[in-house]
Amino acid sequence: MASPPAWQQALVANLGAYGTLLLFVLLPWVLMAWPVYALASASPGLSRQAFFRPGLPVRCVLVLALFTNAVTALDTTGPAALIQILAWVWIPLGWYGLKGWLAPRENPPTLLVLRVFQRDAQVEQLFDRVIERWRLTGNTVLIAGTDVVSRTLDPDELFAYLNGRLAERFVANETEVPRRVADLDMAPDPDGRYRVNECYCFDTTWRPVLAALLAKGRRGAHDLRGFKAKNEGCIHELGALAQARHLQRVVLLHDPHTERPVPTSPWRAPPAGASNGWMPGR
Repeated sequence: MASPPAWQQALVANLGAYGTLLLFVLLPWVLMAWPVYALASASPGLSRQAFFRPGLPVRCVLVLALFTNAVTALDTTGPAALIQILAWVWIPLGWYGLKGWLAPRENPPTLLVLRVFQRDAQVEQLFDRVIERWRLTGNTVLIAGTDVVSRTLDPDELFAYLNGRLAERFVANETEVPRRVADLDMAPDPDGRYRVNECYCFDTTWRPVLAALLAKGRRGAHDLRGFKAKNEGCIHELGALAQARHLQRVVLLHDPHTERPVPTSPWRAPPAGASNGWMPGR
């Protein structure tokens, strides 16, 4: 049996067995971190499409597995072992080849999602049970918040935060609203699913942003679970929904903790031809 190469013996002698194993576990992550970071930071538009879910975890796991296997084979095969990393290329090529077949054939409707803020568990449930299914049908737009970070955070937003540029994502004043809404990414992902687009707002800009998103949507969903009379923002949203004559359907989600008399008051006279209804939630 051939003895290990001199460089491996030197590593074990200096780092120990466990240190060497740890090095080989972490090395692929360290080497791939900079290219991924540079790509996502350089082109937010590209990163949104290139790092879509669920394609991102599939590609990350595969490239790390290939890189780890290539590094361990360097002592027997030499630099030629790195060629096997090229097997990763079949994933983007496969998505590109399937893009036309997976792309929806009709103009997608847009769903405006509103909610009672700071109800994290309920909102995550809404995303898992409703919005993820809706993504097969059309786009979703909403106002961003910390309660939806676990379901809406994209790599480009993460890198914007790490670069200290997250403040650039916020709509600073009303004059920015048309441009920000026009820049929303309404193209489907390579797997045929549509995106969830959120707008970052200040307390002084969320109302004009709501009006712009409402004009863009054709369906509406308001999660009123846990609604109380003190939620003045929700009352404003309900009034805006009630006056939106172009909406084809609006669903209000409620639970035993929803104070119904207040939120139903702006809903008593919906526009002609509009449909609305209460849907119990659990």
